[in-house]
Amino acid sequence: MVKTAKAIAVTVQEMVTKSTTNPDELGTLANQLTNDYGQLAQEAKPAALTAENEEIGSHIKHRVQELGHDCAALVTKAGALQCSPS
Repeated sequence: MVKTAKAIAVTVQEMVTKSTTNPDELGTLANQLTNDYGQLAQEAKPAALTAENEEIGSHIKHRVQELGHDCAALVTKAGALQCSPS
Protein backbone atom coordinates (compact mmCIF):
# COMPACT_ATOMS: atom_id res chain seq x y z
CA MET A 1 0.00 0.00 0.00
CA VAL A 2 2.84 2.40 0.81
CA LYS A 3 4.54 1.67 -2.53
CA THR A 4 1.32 2.46 -4.39
CA ALA A 5 0.76 5.66 -2.41
CA LYS A 6 4.29 6.77 -3.29
CA ALA A 7 3.62 6.01 -6.97
CA ILE A 8 0.53 8.23 -6.77
CA ALA A 9 2.60 11.04 -5.25
CA VAL A 10 5.18 10.76 -8.05
CA THR A 11 2.48 10.79 -10.74
CA VAL A 12 0.78 13.82 -9.19
CA GLN A 13 4.09 15.68 -9.10
CA GLU A 14 4.69 14.81 -12.76
CA MET A 15 1.22 16.11 -13.60
CA VAL A 16 1.95 19.40 -11.86
CA THR A 17 5.20 19.75 -13.81
CA LYS A 18 3.67 18.76 -17.16
CA SER A 19 0.74 21.14 -16.66
CA THR A 20 3.10 24.01 -17.44
CA THR A 21 5.67 22.33 -19.69
CA ASN A 22 3.78 19.76 -21.76
CA PRO A 23 0.00 19.51 -21.19
CA ASP A 24 -0.29 16.94 -24.01
CA GLU A 25 1.19 14.33 -21.66
CA LEU A 26 -1.45 14.86 -18.97
CA GLY A 27 -3.80 12.25 -20.44
CA THR A 28 -1.27 9.47 -20.02
CA LEU A 29 -0.45 10.63 -16.51
CA ALA A 30 -4.14 10.92 -15.59
CA ASN A 31 -4.63 7.34 -16.75
CA GLN A 32 -1.67 6.24 -14.63
CA LEU A 33 -3.08 8.08 -11.63
CA THR A 34 -6.45 6.42 -12.12
CA ASN A 35 -4.86 2.98 -12.32
CA ASP A 36 -2.64 3.59 -9.30
CA TYR A 37 -5.57 4.82 -7.24
CA GLY A 38 -7.60 1.75 -8.22
CA GLN A 39 -4.73 -0.43 -7.02
CA LEU A 40 -4.48 1.51 -3.76
CA ALA A 41 -8.22 1.14 -3.15
CA GLN A 42 -7.91 -2.62 -3.62
CA GLU A 43 -4.95 -2.78 -1.25
CA ALA A 44 -6.72 -0.64 1.34
CA LYS A 45 -9.72 -2.98 1.70
CA PRO A 46 -7.87 -5.82 3.44
CA ALA A 47 -5.70 -3.32 5.33
CA ALA A 48 -8.80 -1.65 6.78
CA LEU A 49 -10.43 -4.98 7.62
CA THR A 50 -7.37 -6.36 9.39
CA ALA A 51 -6.33 -3.14 11.14
CA GLU A 52 -5.45 -3.34 14.80
CA ASN A 53 -8.75 -1.75 15.77
CA GLU A 54 -11.92 -0.41 14.16
CA GLU A 55 -10.82 3.22 14.48
CA ILE A 56 -7.66 2.62 12.46
CA GLY A 57 -9.60 0.66 9.85
CA SER A 58 -12.10 3.48 9.55
CA HIS A 59 -9.30 6.02 9.25
CA ILE A 60 -7.69 4.05 6.40
CA LYS A 61 -11.02 3.81 4.59
CA HIS A 62 -11.84 7.50 4.92
CA ARG A 63 -8.37 8.74 3.91
CA VAL A 64 -8.36 6.51 0.82
CA GLN A 65 -11.84 7.75 -0.12
CA GLU A 66 -10.70 11.35 0.35
CA LEU A 67 -7.67 10.70 -1.85
CA GLY A 68 -10.00 9.22 -4.47
CA HIS A 69 -12.06 12.40 -4.59
CA ASP A 70 -8.90 14.48 -4.90
CA CYS A 71 -7.54 12.25 -7.68
CA ALA A 72 -10.82 12.51 -9.57
CA ALA A 73 -10.74 16.30 -9.30
CA LEU A 74 -7.14 16.39 -10.56
CA VAL A 75 -7.98 14.16 -13.53
CA THR A 76 -10.93 16.42 -14.37
CA LYS A 77 -8.74 19.53 -14.20
CA ALA A 78 -6.05 17.86 -16.31
CA GLY A 79 -8.66 17.11 -18.98
CA ALA A 80 -9.85 20.71 -18.93
CA LEU A 81 -6.26 21.94 -19.26
CA GLN A 82 -5.65 19.66 -22.23
CA CYS A 83 -8.74 21.11 -23.93
CA SER A 84 -7.58 24.66 -23.31
CA PRO A 85 -3.85 24.75 -22.52
CA SER A 86 -3.58 28.54 -22.39
